[in-house]
Amino acid sequence: MNLNIPNNFPSEFGQPSKYLSEQPILTVLEFIENLLPTFVNRYKNTILNENGLTQNLVRLLGSNLSDNYPFFFDKEGIQDVTKGNSASVDIEVISKTNFFIECKTYEKEEPFFAFEAKILGVKEKYRHKEYLIGFDNNYQPKPCGGIERFKKNIHCSKMSKAGMIGYIIKSDFNTWREKINQWIQELIINPGNDSMTWSINDKLTNNNNQKNKDIAKYYSNHERINDNSNILLIHLWINLC
Repeated sequence: MNLNIPNNFPSEFGQPSKYLSEQPILTVLEFIENLLPTFVNRYKNTILNENGLTQNLVRLLGSNLSDNYPFFFDKEGIQDVTKGNSASVDIEVISKTNFFIECKTYEKEEPFFAFEAKILGVKEKYRHKEYLIGFDNNYQPKPCGGIERFKKNIHCSKMSKAGMIGYIIKSDFNTWREKINQWIQELIINPGNDSMTWSINDKLTNNNNQKNKDIAKYYSNHERINDNSNILLIHLWINLC
């Protein structure tokens, strides 16, 4: 699976005011993937909490981002700035100029891509499925799951593509992918009292181009509730154990 644009996109852009197609998104992904091995070397078997890992990842990205790139990274992007209790997405990618992506214009200083980050292998049992769906500490449903928030339009409601980062601190890539897809299969059969429906498209598909044993990439395609739109998620997983 790809993002439906040519693979020979430039790694850096010049100075025009608009960029066509999905090149900005692919450039963001290329930039991050090139730095993930450095992140692994620095933080493997060290920080075991999501906020600390994400803060250090954003700092690593920002400190290596030259002025030639037409975007920057921001942590904890509030999804509705008019509400003090609005949900926030872990990492937003903000434009420095106007982008035109899939017939939509993203203005200067507007986020055009984002990542939600989750730990795979948390100690708390009630958070075990949080990459997918969320529960509070009484095991009652709570909309804090990663994929769940994209499906429910809590995160990135104006975007057709976004990302998930998985910090693996226990087990391995294949085990977690199989677990998450099994949980999705269970939700397809029995979604419970939630308003969401699940399908085979929600499952994570494999990427056969894995070049680094500590980095994996997957894709999933999700139907949002209420507005019949879809969002493609690019999953970047990092082996930190």
